[in-house]
Amino acid sequence: MSEYLYVCHFSNGHIKVGRSVSPKSRIASHADRVACLGVELVEHHIVECVGKSSEAETILIEYCSESAKKRNRSEWFEGLDYLDACDAANKCGDRTMVHHKKPKAQKPVSSMNKQEAIDLLGGSPKKAAEAMGYTSAHAVYMWPDKLSTSVANQVRGVVSQMAARQPELKDRVAA
Repeated sequence: MSEYLYVCHFSNGHIKVGRSVSPKSRIASHADRVACLGVELVEHHIVECVGKSSEAETILIEYCSESAKKRNRSEWFEGLDYLDACDAANKCGDRTMVHHKKPKAQKPVSSMNKQEAIDLLGGSPKKAAEAMGYTSAHAVYMWPDKLSTSVANQVRGVVSQMAARQPELKDRVAA
């Protein structure tokens, strides 16, 4: 089954990146979710991944994070040029780019467990839920003991945002 990277550009200037096996459906879902705020999807770009899509997505998110003025949650960006993000997605979707450029030194994405995530996000399920933007701590309680790759990536994204605001966390993110 093919997997894809996508880049969405919204009328408020936000850029959303991600991966999906059904990118058109996923993009439509994002568009529906923000439509109630008066925000419209302006344009989108889809790239088929040749190599490992999870690694390609991590690299794309890292690029966007470094290039954007602001990161919201893990995959939404402000102050990021849409065409630059599309170019990055094209390169990340290409197997040769994925294997040559690795993310910054981190634990493998699948090695994070629930307690590590809670500790990184503030030390309690309530603080972790708030940091992740959840409306209830119950969502954190429902995480499995070993986090999925996507949840671990989301946690790392939130912790990276927190580290940007609180320099003393930078060492904990790299550990």
